[in-house]
Amino acid sequence: MKRAKRDSPLSLGERAGGEGARRLKRSLYALALVLIPAIAFIAAPIPSRLIDYGKVTSLKITARDGTLLREIRSDADGRLTPLKSNEIPQQVRDAFLAAEDHRFNEHLGVSPTAIVRAARQNLRAGKIVAGGSTITQQLARTLEPRERTFAGKMQEALWAMRLEAHLSKDEILVQYLNRIPFGNNAFGIEAASQLYFGKKTAHLSLGQAALLASIPRGPTAYDPIRQSARVAERRAWVLSRLELTGLATREEVATARAEPLDLTPFDKTFRAPHFVEFINANLRPWGLQEAAVIETTIDDDLQEQVEDQIAQEIGRLKDRRVGSGAAIVVDNATGEVLAYAGSADFFNTEIGGQNDGIQMKRQPGSALKPFIYAEAFRHDFTPATVIPDLDLAFSAPKGSYSPKNYDRRLHGPVRAREALANSYNVPAVRVADEVGLDKALEALHRAGFALPASAEHYGLGLVLGNGEVSLWEAVRAYSGLSRGGVVRPLIAIRRAWTADGRELEIPRELRPRRFADARAVALVTHILSDNAARARAFGLDNALRLPFPAAAKTGTSKGYSDNWTVGFTKERTVAAWAGNFDGTPMIQVSGITGAGPIFRRVMLRAMDDVRPEPMVDRTGLESASICPLSGGLAGPSCPAAMEELFLPGTQPTHSCEMHRAMSSQLTEELKAQCLRLAASEGRLADLGLDFYDWAKNEGLSREPWLAAQCLGETDQQARVLTPLKGGEFLLLADLPLADQAIPVRVRAPPSSGPLAVFVDGEQATELKPPFTGRVPATQGAHVLEVRRADGSVLDTVNFVVRR
Repeated sequence: MKRAKRDSPLSLGERAGGEGARRLKRSLYALALVLIPAIAFIAAPIPSRLIDYGKVTSLKITARDGTLLREIRSDADGRLTPLKSNEIPQQVRDAFLAAEDHRFNEHLGVSPTAIVRAARQNLRAGKIVAGGSTITQQLARTLEPRERTFAGKMQEALWAMRLEAHLSKDEILVQYLNRIPFGNNAFGIEAASQLYFGKKTAHLSLGQAALLASIPRGPTAYDPIRQSARVAERRAWVLSRLELTGLATREEVATARAEPLDLTPFDKTFRAPHFVEFINANLRPWGLQEAAVIETTIDDDLQEQVEDQIAQEIGRLKDRRVGSGAAIVVDNATGEVLAYAGSADFFNTEIGGQNDGIQMKRQPGSALKPFIYAEAFRHDFTPATVIPDLDLAFSAPKGSYSPKNYDRRLHGPVRAREALANSYNVPAVRVADEVGLDKALEALHRAGFALPASAEHYGLGLVLGNGEVSLWEAVRAYSGLSRGGVVRPLIAIRRAWTADGRELEIPRELRPRRFADARAVALVTHILSDNAARARAFGLDNALRLPFPAAAKTGTSKGYSDNWTVGFTKERTVAAWAGNFDGTPMIQVSGITGAGPIFRRVMLRAMDDVRPEPMVDRTGLESASICPLSGGLAGPSCPAAMEELFLPGTQPTHSCEMHRAMSSQLTEELKAQCLRLAASEGRLADLGLDFYDWAKNEGLSREPWLAAQCLGETDQQARVLTPLKGGEFLLLADLPLADQAIPVRVRAPPSSGPLAVFVDGEQATELKPPFTGRVPATQGAHVLEVRRADGSVLDTVNFVVRR
């Protein structure tokens, strides 16, 4: 049997050598698989689209006179004014090399030394805190953004080597300086130089160049406007690097250190900031993303004055916890926006200055009332209609709704003119109830207010401003009042064109339309411009009194968180807001004391060099002499008379019923009582049954029933005040039924004697002056009657008791 042949040492070595050769071959093959595509990638030409400045042409937004408001970032990249190589001074180049990459001229796009240093820092931190990126890598990241991962860094390195293979060092540095972000929407050294120093790059000092070189490491962290101390510290470091690397002498660095930051005020390089941001945010929706120049409607001089006036007034109100204000001015003839200031200071972060008070939706308080009154004047109301300003309550889904006036008082019989001019809430709610919620909401929709919810959602509080609207909507609607009830779009842009000169079409937000009867609007305008009519609430000397005809309305939201004043002349409309963006309530600041002074200041500036025309065209209106108390035709017994305007056919046909001569049919005893009453109270007036309690509570008449008798009123009817007609009551499950009752209150002459109260035909109780009592509460629908002793029914109400 043959033995197996054993391997010789030579054959083993040969085998080992063969395995090594194969491993080397595989490694070289794998390396080739990596290197060949990488080399091919690096060798491939750079797409022209990456280094073409055309796609990032800046957008210039100008005022109506061509004044540059701002040059802002384009849709593609950022605000960019590219410079040529010979336009960038050496000391600017040196500052960036010292700050970012002092070995820039030595490496081929990637710095191994920087990578090792960054890796060491990242390992110590346990996360990526440094990237070791060269200027070329930063340019690559700007041209082709990548995620900050290991794979992303590898791709960035390949792009950097590709740039180095096809561009000169000078071209790379110029591209870098023209593209890097400097914060505040400025991209590139020229844009940053203009933004922060108001000068060209060619005129920068070494200290200014060092400051700009400090920013790209962290445009937010080293924002010169908001982080001045931090950026000053980094500038000092950059200057030290300039000296250390030999890019500047000790003397040059010492001179640069002595320079102050000397920043140009931001508002000089960013004019009308809220307006510009509004335009910029709507470029795509408006189809203007290709625009290179947009000429707006802003009057630059007026804009500056409006911003200054708001800042002054908010400063005056600071101790009343008023943080900010806003105002917008519109030319009524064209609808063009002449001034637009969204806060007291765009650059003040403490007050939320970058919030836009023109576009935000807030509760307008009473500022919506004029549109409801205009609707009412189309129906049964006139400016002379007497509206009871008395306690009332309405049924609501979440319980009864009882509106209150701003001054927490009731004013008895008030004419519609007084009610609107003095902004009384109770009469306004009565008007809205008479008009109807659906019609009231429809009237506001026609005027251009969005108010997306249903009428039931807002309820009667709609007329008091419980729906949120914007100052933009308000100024547009009030401008419509100035045109007699025709709303038209607000115009912010006059013209826009592309870089090649092609003019773009400007869209409009709505089509012009009539939203209210012109004559009804004329009545509203006459009321809102009547300084005497609003004197009762605001005094004769108030913020709305101007040296030219102007109509205005204030509004204060619940809790003093917002207040508004909106008004117009024939030529201009101004809307003003005061409050706090975070909803913090102000301290007893109303529309007349907060937004009112802003409105006044702004309107005075807006009307400079404008010849005011009459506010109201009386064509189609009629006038009559009325009693200021009753709204009826003034009679010989009325203590005063005033002229009132009416739509044709709506003026009163009856004489005043509140002022009459003393009756000649009085008994001697009653006549003596009447004379004594007249001597103590002056001229007697019969206000009517509804106002007797109010007159007595206000101290206007000690004996209103007697006054009525003195004037010959013999049919003094009683009236149930509580429960309300259609009122609803809930039985409480945790209280015994015997302890639950319905309060009853009746207004009746003292001479009426005892009154019987019947519920569902059965007598429940008897009332004696002052005619108050209670009846049992039982589940179901009930009819309550008040009867005299002779059985005659004086008044009837229905009410419901539910569990």
